[in-house]
This record gives sequence, structure tokens and C-alpha cells, in this order.
Amino acid sequence: MSQSDRRKVRGSLGIVLLLLTAGMVLATGAYGAGANHAPVLKSPQATPYNACDKAHYRLSVRYQDADCDLPAVIQVTVDGQTYDLKPGSRGGKKYDMVYVSPKVTFGPGAHKYYFTCEDARGMADRSPRYGEWTGPYVADGKCRKRYNSWPELNEGHIVQGEDGDIETYFTFSVKFSDYDSTPPQFVEVVIDGLSHPMKLHKGNAWNGQYIYNAYLDTPPHGFWFRARDAKGAEVAFPEKDFKYGPTVYDLPNANPELTDLKVDPIIGGMRDGYDYQVRYLDIDRDPPAIIQVYIDGFPHNMRLVSGKKYDGIYSYKTKLVPSYYHGYSYRAEDGRGGEATEPFQGTIHGPVVADQQ
Repeated sequence: MSQSDRRKVRGSLGIVLLLLTAGMVLATGAYGAGANHAPVLKSPQATPYNACDKAHYRLSVRYQDADCDLPAVIQVTVDGQTYDLKPGSRGGKKYDMVYVSPKVTFGPGAHKYYFTCEDARGMADRSPRYGEWTGPYVADGKCRKRYNSWPELNEGHIVQGEDGDIETYFTFSVKFSDYDSTPPQFVEVVIDGLSHPMKLHKGNAWNGQYIYNAYLDTPPHGFWFRARDAKGAEVAFPEKDFKYGPTVYDLPNANPELTDLKVDPIIGGMRDGYDYQVRYLDIDRDPPAIIQVYIDGFPHNMRLVSGKKYDGIYSYKTKLVPSYYHGYSYRAEDGRGGEATEPFQGTIHGPVVADQQ
């Protein structure tokens, strides 16, 4: 090969290298230096957020790409149906712009949606990263009211379990929640057909635990919960029927006690009145079926003068004939086999009653 031919070849190779280098520069300028970055979806929105089913809705999201890549695909999926989004304004930077859906209509109820996108070089994003956004909330156009999300009751139970005894202070608990963030008109537990208001134990009024405390007797029991939100929507737990329980056992019966025995006055005349008193106490809260004072061997019924029937002072008043040898004692029965006598044996001497001229 002649020297002139070699010069021509070298010139041709130089031109090829120059063209390749220029192409690489142009590619770098077009697509940016370094690795491609994923686009970002921001500010998801459903407009209007809460209206009737006759309204037209739009869903929008902001697309941003740091590499200035335009979206090859950008979509919203609502209740399983997918819509393509378009730029929300003319002109502007399509790699940093709000994209909107066409006008769509939705039926009454709560809806869910999510956005997806992919840039021109295959990088993608999703909003939210997992799950779905909730909305819009669509009310029935016939009602002409804003959409009301129904409250929920769950986790209704008896804290202590399914059984206890008559001294168990049972706690009924249920969780109330309302997406509208408004306090309920009421939360109740219905026990054996009777409604009892529950009070907030922890959390917020629209998302918290409500409780009711009560002592219960031994018959079979059943209960359920109900609540009504601020707009009148009412729910129950369980939704149908009721829950059995609790099973309440009776305790072994305890004998009543008789204390604070006395007669007043201890010394007097035949014209004076004498007041016999005793304190009756029953830890089972059983009132006395019988409570009597025996004076000189004869029983007399007593009556409650202070306190409660199962824990109170009982009295019997009378006049007595003159004698230095009166005696008295007390006896009580609780009606369930429990009884008490004071003193356990014999009598208490008194009062001394003198003859008055």
C-alpha cells in the first residue's frame, strides 16, 4: 500500500472515530450522565372528595423525573378500572407536571385508587407504594346528603372471660371506629334486653375502646353491642343474634353476723321505753328473712332503723314490767340457710326495771 493510500485510510478511521465520539456525546446529552433514576409520583388527589353520584370526578397526581424523562405511561386504577392520564396544563415541563384523568362518574359508596407510571427508559413508580388510596366518597344523589361512612363495631367481648361469680365486676368492652372522625351519638351494650351506655376507656371518641362495668346475678345471660354515628347510621356487634354469657356462679352462702348488741336504757322504770338494738351484717348482701330479739324467752320482730338491709341497725321498742331479772338475746336468718344467734348460749342480763310509785 502506498503512503498516500495509508494517509487516506488513516483519514477515514479518524472520521469514523470522530463520528462515534460525537454520537456518544449526543447520547449523553440527550439522556443525561450516569444511571437513570426512577420518576416520582406526588400529591395524589380525587376531586371532588365528597359529593353525590351525579358529580364528575377527576383523579390527579404530580409526575416528576430528575433526569427530565417524559412519562411513557401514567395511569390511575379505580376499583379495578384503569384510566390514562393526560397533562393537566398546556405547555410547561411534562417531566414535572400534574397529570389528570378524564371526567368519570362513580356510584354511591367509598372507592379506592392508585397511580402507576413508567418513564421513557423503563423506570417506574407507584402511588401508594402498596395498597390503595381511599376515595372519593360518593353519596346517593337522591339523598342530597354528603357521603357518610358507616361506623364499625368489633372486638366486642367480656374482659374477664366467659364466667365468674356474683362478686365478679364484669367489664364489657367493644371497639368503635368511624372514618368520618365524628363522635358517636351513643355506644351501648345490651345485656338481657336492657341497654347500658358505655364510656370511652382509651383512644379517641371516634376511634377508641368503650367499656361498661356491672355485677350480674346467676340467671343465664346474653349480650350484644350497638352504636349510632353523628349522622344516624346505626351498627351492631354481632351483626345478627347475640353472644351468650357470662356464666355467673353463686358463692357458698355465709352466715350473717350480729354485733353491737344493746338495750337502752340499761336501768329504768316501768313507765320508760326500752330500745333493743343490734347490727345485722351479711357479706353475701342477703337481707334478713328473720331478725328477732328474745326478751325473757319471747321473740319480737325487729325493724331496720339505719343503714342497708344487709348491713344496718335493727331495733325493737317496748315497755317492761318491773324486774331485776330481765334477759335478752338476738337471732337472725338470711333466707338461704345462714343463721346467727347472739349470744351463742344463754342470755344477756338486763335491763333492770324498777317499780314506779
